[in-house]
Amino acid sequence: MSINWRFGTAVGRTRKGFLLLMMVGGLGGMTAHAAIADLLPEDPLAVGPELDSKAARQADALSWFADGLFAEERDGPEKALESYRKALELDPGNVDLAIRLSYDQLRRGEITEAISLLKDAVKAAPTDPEPCLALSSIYLRHLQKPDLAFKYAKRALELAPNRLASYAALIEVYQARGDSAMVSELIDQASRSKNAKAEYWISLAELAGQKLLRPGGGEMTAKEREQLEGLLAKAAKAGARDAVVQARIGDLYALGGKIALALPCYRRAVELDSSLAGVREKLAGSYMEIGQSAEAIAVIEDIIAENPLNVAAYDQLTELQLRRENIPAALASAEQSLILVPGDPIRYDRVIRMNLELSRSAAALVHAREASKRFPKTPAFSFFEALALSEEKRHTEAIRAFERTVVEAGNSHPDLLDGDFYFSYGAAAEQGGQTEKALELFRKSIVLDPGNSARAYNYIGYMWVEKNENLDEAERLIRKAVELDPGNGAYIDSLGWLFFKQEKYEAALTELLRAPEALPEPDAVVFDHIGDAYEKLGRKTEAVLYWQKAAQLDPENSVLAEKLDKAAEKVVGQPKD
Repeated sequence: MSINWRFGTAVGRTRKGFLLLMMVGGLGGMTAHAAIADLLPEDPLAVGPELDSKAARQADALSWFADGLFAEERDGPEKALESYRKALELDPGNVDLAIRLSYDQLRRGEITEAISLLKDAVKAAPTDPEPCLALSSIYLRHLQKPDLAFKYAKRALELAPNRLASYAALIEVYQARGDSAMVSELIDQASRSKNAKAEYWISLAELAGQKLLRPGGGEMTAKEREQLEGLLAKAAKAGARDAVVQARIGDLYALGGKIALALPCYRRAVELDSSLAGVREKLAGSYMEIGQSAEAIAVIEDIIAENPLNVAAYDQLTELQLRRENIPAALASAEQSLILVPGDPIRYDRVIRMNLELSRSAAALVHAREASKRFPKTPAFSFFEALALSEEKRHTEAIRAFERTVVEAGNSHPDLLDGDFYFSYGAAAEQGGQTEKALELFRKSIVLDPGNSARAYNYIGYMWVEKNENLDEAERLIRKAVELDPGNGAYIDSLGWLFFKQEKYEAALTELLRAPEALPEPDAVVFDHIGDAYEKLGRKTEAVLYWQKAAQLDPENSVLAEKLDKAAEKVVGQPKD
């Protein structure tokens, strides 16, 4: 099949044209350079004066470019470079190829060579802004020479005054110079464009809002905010039916802290295209920011209903429920997330913590042991296992788990072994009957976290009171706890119970009656203590009243039931008048 050379010359300077040429000419597996040569007539004069030296160079450039394409496809981009360089030498006006080669050189650190290539492209294609933009970027970002970058960015803007990339390059130079006034002036200039495309206006708005988009960008001035809001209004109008544009407008409002303005943009984006990635999550987040948590949760639940495998939606729902302090609902979504992504230690951590907070120690224990097997180098899970075992009153196993955590965390995570850790470890040891070990651990907790030491002082003091031993030392420690945290109802109860053990019943009752007022919620132990104090003072009616309150909170408590039964027997056994 023969090919008209004029057709080849016309299309041969683009990759698309070359591919068309291959389809027409049937090059097959031939070497590109040879294939193109075969298409040329044997006698150049046969085609007339049109086949001049320029056409010949273009044809040769095309063949080398084809060589590069085949080499790249067969052996990778590095093998194609030499062919591409020869193609560019023959056709320096191939701007796309010049830019590609220059960035290959930049990647290898050959900055001087990259600049030289681009300057040749500027000479060969003086009306094309692309080489100027590339040169501006190199001078600014790689050589930190804003003056030279300015020269080429300004030239690119002169060549393409309606292209946003030209404005972006010049704005970047002004920002590097710290010339905010010129940035503002340039944004104003770009704002006078007659461009009707939404993409132009939202992209220009993003340029104007660089301080919002860039970490540490600083506060916007009143002028900058006014410019941005004007551009966003134009973008909203031009992109009224474009979901992507509406979402990007919402993003800029959200970054500027104007959630009330972001929310209708996200809502509009969802109306236009509910499948747009991330937009419904942003809508839910905006609802949450302005306190409309129910609306936020409804949006996320809709996402989950459509795609029950959407892990990100479960994560966001967990966060929303936690903000509402709805721990059971947060736990339910977190557990779904864990089922979908069982290889994530952070999800295990979150689920275990919530189970412990809800006193679901059995579930916490199961998850902690699973996590320990999956992540043996994460000692936090051994710690969680110890806490869960303590809650389950399996104290001997809990102590072993604490001991294992000390070994595991000793070198890799020493920060885990803090005051909280040793307080919990001490409580497990005390509950397991290892009093001396418990004292040692509580003292370590006090040393590590003196600012939070009241709990350890109170625990040791209350432990001695319960044993009816070392009451003087117990009083010193409990008073220390009350001094450090005078509003803590548990510590006040400890002081009252200490007085009870010291047979100071009036003082005991005074302190014990203060305790319920200071507690966040009613406590069976405190009511039991008050009942006992009333009984010692001979006030049986009040004693029964408080024992009954305690029994309502702790109906399985056999000691309380026995007290109430005895009180009832005494009433029945009293002689009638």
